[in-house]
Amino acid sequence: MTCVAIEGFMEVGCCAQCMARKTISVTLEAYKRLQAMKRPKESFSDLVIRLTERRALADFGGMLGHSSVETIREAIKKSRQERGTLDA
Repeated sequence: MTCVAIEGFMEVGCCAQCMARKTISVTLEAYKRLQAMKRPKESFSDLVIRLTERRALADFGGMLGHSSVETIREAIKKSRQERGTLDA
């Protein structure tokens, strides 16, 4: 807010940017899931932006240890063999 004193009077000028809003409908289940993921003082708009932001694959590098990676690889291999989609 900008305040300027002019000869004993105060002129107040406000400059506010209005954001466009759009109402969406979600199921109660979806709402509960979003609410559970929402951080304290985070708006639902900020939550949706955070959840849909794209991250580079490199950002995830090093998150799993070698043993975790091997366990995941084996689980994928077993699943594919059970479905018959991997040559054994």
